[in-house]
Amino acid sequence: MAPVADPSYFPPLDKCLSGECSLISWETAYDVILDYEGARQSAVLESFFSDETSVEILRQPWDPFQQPSPQSKSRFETKTAAIHVTPSENGHYNINEIKEDALWLSKETKIDEVAALRIAILEWQRRPTAQLRSGFTEEEAISIQDVAGASTLDASTFMPKPTLLAAPQKVSSQDANPFSSPEQRRLRLLQLYLSERLHILKVGEAVIVTAVADKNDPASGASSDETVVPSWIRELGRALIESHAADSSTAMKPSFLSHGVRALQVRLDNLNNGSGWHSAEVGNLEVEDVWAQNQITEMMLIMRLLFIHIDAPSGLASSAVILAWYRFVHKYGFFSNFQPADPSQQELVPPLQSLVAIVSLCLLKLPQALEQFTTDSVDRSSSYILDVQCTNELNSIFIEAASQGAVTASPALFAWSIIAQTLRSVVSDGRAERDHLVAGPEFMEDGGSSNKETPRQLSIQGTATRLNRLEEVLEAITDTPLEEDPIEFMAISAVNGSRVYEVIAALSETLASSSDTVMDYDIGLRARLGMLELIRTSLPLTRYGPDILLATLAVLDGDPGSRDVHNERTSTALSSPVDVFLQDTEVLVPQLLQQSQLRCPFEMIPYLKLLRALSDGWDVDEEGNLVVVSLLEATSNFTQVLPTEFREYEPIPEDDNQNCIRLLEDLNLFFETKRGASILPRDPKQSQALSRPGGPEEGAVFIPRGTIGYTLNNSRPFVVTWRHEHSTLQYLSNLLSTALRSSDRVDFATRAAIDRETVSEIVGLLTALLTSSLKAAKASHGESGGTMAAQRVLEEASDGLECNKDIVTVIFDIFEQELEDQLERPGLDGSLEVLINCLRFMHTLLAVLPGRVWPLLTRSHLLEVDGSGGSLAVIVTSTEMMIGRYDFLIGAVRVFEALVEDAILHAVARKTTTKELTRFSSTPVSASGTSNKVMSKVLFAFQRTLVDVFQSIPSWKFVDTRDKLEINTRILATFDRVLRYTYGFDDTPDTSQKITGVLASAANYLIDVFLSATSNDLPSRPILNILYTGITTPRPANTGAAARSYLSQTCSTLAFITTLLSTGLLLDIPSSHLEAHLFKALPLLVRLYSMHESYKSAIVILLDSLVRSAGRSEGEPASLVGHLGPETAKCFLRVLSEFHKPLPNVDLEVNIWRLLSSVVSHRQQWFAIYILTGSTPRDSLRSTNKGTATGRSKPLITYALDQLSGIQQLDSRRATALLEFVSLAQSHWPWAANDVRKHPKFLSSVMDYIGGLVPLKSQANPEAVVRFSNENRMAAYSSEILAMYLHEARQIGDVSMVRDLIPKLSYLRDNGVTVSGYNSSLHANLKRNFESKFPNCTLSSFKRTLLMRAGFGSSYVYDLGFANKLLSFSPAWTGSRNQGFSVEVARANINLSLVESQVMLLKGWKLLAIELSNITGQEPRLQKQLARVIADCLSANTVSNMPHGIFKSLVHIRVDLAFILIQKLAGVKSQEPEVVSLFLVAWETVRTSGQDFEIAFAGEGTDYYRILLRILFLSLQAYVHSSIPNAQAASNCASASSASQAPVTSAPAIASQLLEILTKVVAVGFRAICTQLHELSTESSNSSADFTSDFVLLTALLQTVLRIPGTGHLYSQIAMIFANNNTVRYATSLFSWSDRLALANRDPIYGELSILFLLELSSIPLVAQQLAVEGILSQLSIANISNYFRRPNGMGPFDEPTRMFSVWTRGILPLCLNVLSSVGAPIAEEIVAFLNQFPTQLSRAATAFENRAVPTRQQPFAGSITPGIASETHSLALISLVVEQFRMVATGVEIPSLNWDRAGVKEDVEALVKGRRGLRERIIPTNEREAEMTKAKPIVQGSGSENKLEERIMQDLAASLECLNVPIGT
Repeated sequence: MAPVADPSYFPPLDKCLSGECSLISWETAYDVILDYEGARQSAVLESFFSDETSVEILRQPWDPFQQPSPQSKSRFETKTAAIHVTPSENGHYNINEIKEDALWLSKETKIDEVAALRIAILEWQRRPTAQLRSGFTEEEAISIQDVAGASTLDASTFMPKPTLLAAPQKVSSQDANPFSSPEQRRLRLLQLYLSERLHILKVGEAVIVTAVADKNDPASGASSDETVVPSWIRELGRALIESHAADSSTAMKPSFLSHGVRALQVRLDNLNNGSGWHSAEVGNLEVEDVWAQNQITEMMLIMRLLFIHIDAPSGLASSAVILAWYRFVHKYGFFSNFQPADPSQQELVPPLQSLVAIVSLCLLKLPQALEQFTTDSVDRSSSYILDVQCTNELNSIFIEAASQGAVTASPALFAWSIIAQTLRSVVSDGRAERDHLVAGPEFMEDGGSSNKETPRQLSIQGTATRLNRLEEVLEAITDTPLEEDPIEFMAISAVNGSRVYEVIAALSETLASSSDTVMDYDIGLRARLGMLELIRTSLPLTRYGPDILLATLAVLDGDPGSRDVHNERTSTALSSPVDVFLQDTEVLVPQLLQQSQLRCPFEMIPYLKLLRALSDGWDVDEEGNLVVVSLLEATSNFTQVLPTEFREYEPIPEDDNQNCIRLLEDLNLFFETKRGASILPRDPKQSQALSRPGGPEEGAVFIPRGTIGYTLNNSRPFVVTWRHEHSTLQYLSNLLSTALRSSDRVDFATRAAIDRETVSEIVGLLTALLTSSLKAAKASHGESGGTMAAQRVLEEASDGLECNKDIVTVIFDIFEQELEDQLERPGLDGSLEVLINCLRFMHTLLAVLPGRVWPLLTRSHLLEVDGSGGSLAVIVTSTEMMIGRYDFLIGAVRVFEALVEDAILHAVARKTTTKELTRFSSTPVSASGTSNKVMSKVLFAFQRTLVDVFQSIPSWKFVDTRDKLEINTRILATFDRVLRYTYGFDDTPDTSQKITGVLASAANYLIDVFLSATSNDLPSRPILNILYTGITTPRPANTGAAARSYLSQTCSTLAFITTLLSTGLLLDIPSSHLEAHLFKALPLLVRLYSMHESYKSAIVILLDSLVRSAGRSEGEPASLVGHLGPETAKCFLRVLSEFHKPLPNVDLEVNIWRLLSSVVSHRQQWFAIYILTGSTPRDSLRSTNKGTATGRSKPLITYALDQLSGIQQLDSRRATALLEFVSLAQSHWPWAANDVRKHPKFLSSVMDYIGGLVPLKSQANPEAVVRFSNENRMAAYSSEILAMYLHEARQIGDVSMVRDLIPKLSYLRDNGVTVSGYNSSLHANLKRNFESKFPNCTLSSFKRTLLMRAGFGSSYVYDLGFANKLLSFSPAWTGSRNQGFSVEVARANINLSLVESQVMLLKGWKLLAIELSNITGQEPRLQKQLARVIADCLSANTVSNMPHGIFKSLVHIRVDLAFILIQKLAGVKSQEPEVVSLFLVAWETVRTSGQDFEIAFAGEGTDYYRILLRILFLSLQAYVHSSIPNAQAASNCASASSASQAPVTSAPAIASQLLEILTKVVAVGFRAICTQLHELSTESSNSSADFTSDFVLLTALLQTVLRIPGTGHLYSQIAMIFANNNTVRYATSLFSWSDRLALANRDPIYGELSILFLLELSSIPLVAQQLAVEGILSQLSIANISNYFRRPNGMGPFDEPTRMFSVWTRGILPLCLNVLSSVGAPIAEEIVAFLNQFPTQLSRAATAFENRAVPTRQQPFAGSITPGIASETHSLALISLVVEQFRMVATGVEIPSLNWDRAGVKEDVEALVKGRRGLRERIIPTNEREAEMTKAKPIVQGSGSENKLEERIMQDLAASLECLNVPIGT
């Protein structure tokens, strides 16, 4: 049986207090439920709302908490019993305190104890957040004022506030009024209680609005809108609606509406009586004010709920419901004079009154009520309208409201008067019908006496019955004590007294200003539809007039955001008022639209305003044109004033109209002023030229003769309406052109140019038409919607204008003209409004024809370009700053925003040549006709001006704060985009060469201003001012649109700062003054984090950038929490460590872990200590509790390890972030390794994860590839963690976990080295085809830089969104059937994701494999696995289909890994077959590396070649060790390479490979290096330093080959190889040049290297003989370097250069021995003669052991013995012995004696051997290696030596003594 799940609403108390579960507050639930995407992804929230307790609360949202009772007290005691929750061991909670708080809250608020307990737990849970919100400490306030400027921020606002409720007075710091005091804690409890009540109502409204909308329009239900609204929200809303309907259907229960009215009454009574809290121990007046505000807000929410139910499709409300509501509002005068006690609550009054008015109106349901009068039903219970008693009481209420002039009652009063008038009309008509029926002949013939009722009689009876009922109702309405007609009285009171149409306009404005959330918009839309219905119903009873028109405009224009071309219409199932208006062709269109059109252009403004409002309708005709545009294109009437002197007409008689006239001549609509033209028409040819192709009768410039008109007045000047078919758009554009001073035409009727108000309205109308055309196209065709309809508007408006003008140039010319006027006469009436509308037109035109805007704007005086212009700044400072309104500046900012977008949007298309066929071609024309250089200047000028605006705006005055918010938000958002476009894509250093290069100057200017290191506070203070505003504004969820604007401003600021800092990191700009200010403002940032969910991710990302930026400094970086007070720091860290609680937010959690990763890796010690220990350093010192931290004190690394213990179940993004954090923590903090080691499950979980991975079989499924890529990345981090853990484990000697790890390494072993995912054909074809189609850009233009982080997927490397923006103009990009470039780029990104994950896996596996190689001696099983890894590394480096750059980096990673691993295997002398076989793989890798052996040490891949040779060298060791496993080197009679070997009867199996190595690598390589060294020696001696290691490597290879058993069989071939390559000659030449190749310290290192190489060659007998033949000793003798040995005192181990002694002992003497050994007696004479050339050297060697030498200041090492001296003595003793033996047997050749005192040396050596103590005192190491030997124990224990160095010297001395003791001649 499955375990019973814990309740989601209130889980068990122990889980809540331990942190395992977090309670969800109703405020949090509301915030998330507004975000449908977040709600859909939150299973926790769905579970919360599925809980029965939650559902029950939402069923009665106005009374959510029950009263306390014995049962609730019992449940409370059970829930808090000790068996369910125990006291905290570490004191992070106090259960007794929580219980006391719950009981206190229950008592004060009269709610049940369990509900109070939940609130108490919520308060405890949110306490760190509340403490952050409680205010600043004095130190923090001073810090913020210092950087923000005390002059710009009110100092008093910085004082601490214990809660969001007002604090007690005289509080100066957090410490002065302890946050945790009982008084403050209980204040917070009350606040939370009020918040919970409020948000329960909000949540109820949200879910019900969703369900009602679905019910209104089933077609837009779950099937189509499921991607927007989660299904469970719909289902919950439906369930609530059904439960409310069930209540209403039960006679014994009050209806939902009645409940709501009762709840409203309770709250009003509460307001009158007070909360009662002021007598409590924590009470104060501020608490009372907050409580009162909550009561009013709850009333508004209840009214909204009632309105939603009222407006839902249903019948009329019952009489009881109607009377309940109207009795309630009547009692309070319809709230017309409602005044709250506190003035601060006054702002709540207008929305409250609006809701009263709207509910009162809509409750009547005017259309349904009127239908009741025409139906046959007379059932009283069917509706309130037929209930006589109800109507009588309602009528009394309305008459009294009319008498009192209750403004808020006027809409309902007007509706009631319409109902009454309609009723009276229906009754009157009914009486007439009844009388007609009664008087009919059929009735008269029958006499009414027949028993059988005829149909006519039945009809009469039905009519009579219905009429009787209606007469009763009418009598109830008219039976009043009023002397006048009550119906007329109510109508007149509503219209004239209360001015109902003005009230409707005010209601619409109030609703529009509060349209913040989807619910606000829905309610506002429903209310506007209700008011539009009221207007429609009233039209048959009223006349067309300005008051009706203004009300209609207000209702239609209730969504001001729709005017912006970039704003989306809020999604809803309801029709908009505009759509309803346009579809009503029976009343609204003829009564309002057609009436206003009939008066145009005589009364033009009303018509233009109405058209502008109606343009928001998106209904289109068959050709895709707006319906409104179609109306404007074909207008049949034209009304104008005829000048008094105009006589060219004649009256014509008509039966029905005696005021009809006919034109006798064409009537010109415009008067030519400059040419002195007559008002009569021009000649017919000119008239024809100005008319449309359809003929003069359709012309827009004149009215043709014969046109019939009607005079509307009887006196001159006549107002005439002509029957004239014309295009209103054309007329308006011609009229608009008269506004230009350069125009020679004026309006014929007025004899004047158009006034500025009309100009503004015409331009505004054109803007609205363009905007709606674009939106309609987008609604019909999606994002691909074109601009054809909008362009047609421009074409139609331009027809009829002069041939060299169009509507765009006319408006731009007007704009320039008005700029001039504003500069000359600031504040000119109407001029500013014209400029504002022109800017709006310009903004919209950028979305239609951007190519027309750029050249016109370039010539404009708006901006200061090249020293001219600058009107923008002048107008703002001289006009707008004076009046405090900034519509002109806002318009300019929006234009700049659109210019930036267009500059990028058409960056590619602009370079494509297109041919314009017309002024407004239907083909997308993106070419601006302006060069990028000029566009860049325009953008730079705009940018510079707006930077100045932003820096100075804090000191400006604003009539409407929303202006300031919009300006700041748009400016900062655009600045952010400028930086992202410029630096976020394409890593080309020169930004001007990028595809976004047009923004380079603007972006660089931003960097120069805001990231300057100079101490200029001007750029940073506005930023800090905005951030401070973010914590002082009310929470958006509680207030509305204004607070949402503050939210947007703050988010834009945070995004801009983050982008700035990230750009600084990208460009490696030194720390700026802004960064220093941000660190000082950290108290502000951490509090901002706690203010709203929307800020959290932005703040975390910003802090991450700050940490990484500060970490670049060489000194100690600024501390992230060092600028916070101790309590603030702890609270912030606790809040941060809550991550996503109580609701999951993966994005936020990932960002937090990235911040924590930066903290532990960028020297943030204080913060890191808290992360790793769970407490601050100060707390750690004071704490005596050594127990394990739990709950809030739990270290974050422990939390991470706990989460990763279930890594298989984690989201890949979370798991990756957690693994990265643990990896970095281990790398930088030793403590982390202890946590990993001690954790019971983490290691096994990670190892199991790695062991369970399986390779990707196919790349056909993109989702599978992305998932596999994420798995690879997780495996990479896991490998790093295991590697670091293993490193630490080796230090303590516990590597037991390796036994469990080895069986799980198969995936890493098989897949960790090869990076095989790269799809070369995909990338090659994509690159070729893309550059062919788009020759002006490359794929790298869309490549993300480090500024734009992205996860694996379709937009990983190449930003798909950015590419879509720039390339969507081309059909080749979008393609069809998944064949476009966008699909290919997405595939390429996914493929590169796979490649990157494999590279990461390689790096992680490299670290782990290296650590594993350190224990191969202890775990032999690893040797085979690591040998395979080495082979795979080398094999993978031989073949690749990847780009050179990627492959090159991989090659080096793999070869480094192979080198380290083979080094470790060689160190343990592994003899596994897999290890031995590595030689063949290594040699094949060298052969196929692509290196030319002739120049291998000089080409590009030299480093790679060198490491390959090292690997080759190490791979040969297995062959050496296999035959002489523990061979001890032979005596030093020859070099180490000539050690005695066991007899081998044949050549080695790899003989051919060895010979090839000696040929191509050693011989050719040595020759090549010598040649290159000789060439470089003439340039600089320093250039030869790099070749020393190469000589060593070649020498080692030669030595190793010669040591392989069986190589002796190859000596002849080897000798031939070196002979063919003249190796000996090159070596001797190198020795000869070595004095000239000496390094800067005169170190003849090449002399030593060459002699050692010759030494190795001499170990081959044939080569030794060749050396003798070529006179090697003579060549060595004449070399300049040999003169060192001829110095008066020779060269000892301490003589400079010290290397010469090594040349002597390690090179010359062993070489002589090898040659002597190979050639024998014939060479003995030459050798002795050679050595005797250095008598001083031999003399020094003979006296080296004498004890007479005493150290002095000049010779501090006199008498010292070194290993080199002992080796020298050994070599000379051997040579002397061999020579003497040859002398004794020589025949015919006289061999001279070696001038070396054998006897003296023998005596000295014997003395030293016998006196070990004296020897020990004289031993001195000469290098680090020998110094280490002094610390090492001797190899042979019991030899009498104290260390390894002494042991070695004794071995040489003993061997020397053995040679010296041999009797000469024996």
